[in-house]
Amino acid sequence: MASILDAGLAGLFSAIFVFLLIYAITYGFLTWRKPFGESKGAYAIVALCIAFLMSVAPPARSFVTFIAPWYVALAIAIFFILFLVSMFGLSPEKDFPNIIKDDRVKAWFVILCIVIAISGLAYVFGQSALNRQQNIPSIDTNGDGIPDAVPGSVGPEPGTPGSTATGDFGTNLVNTLVHPKVLGIGITFLIAAIAIYFLSTTN
Repeated sequence: MASILDAGLAGLFSAIFVFLLIYAITYGFLTWRKPFGESKGAYAIVALCIAFLMSVAPPARSFVTFIAPWYVALAIAIFFILFLVSMFGLSPEKDFPNIIKDDRVKAWFVILCIVIAISGLAYVFGQSALNRQQNIPSIDTNGDGIPDAVPGSVGPEPGTPGSTATGDFGTNLVNTLVHPKVLGIGITFLIAAIAIYFLSTTN
């Protein structure tokens, strides 16, 4: 399964950058929530240990390198949306806090974050889970923590239209998502959600 890092951004998120990113996020979260009081030294040690473990474990490093650019892209998209909204007369001091505090905005933001996280887990662990299901040894030739795909190990070749029994997790996932039945269910859910929204909205 291809990621956004294949476009040439992989060098920006090597082990050292993963270490710094995880350290900064963990330390910032701990000093914000303060679960151990005011001991910043303890927070620094905990953040250092977590960042080291995340940077040396290939699956964890691959997970971070996959989701980090998507979260950055989400943040940039939100910034441009707020910028465009401000062009129509909304005040950053008065209106933006109300927009951010809106429950619908929070819900969409949480949903997008969860989708990105689930996509990262599928990217890292999907192929290994498929190999275990098919009793195929997981081999990682490039050392990125993601097992290599085994095309054509079970069922039709990956190029077969609509095939979800190949040895490549990415091919199976794409063919599942574009299957007419799955698309039909998705459209049905979308229409139902829109109908429920309009029916439950009070004038």
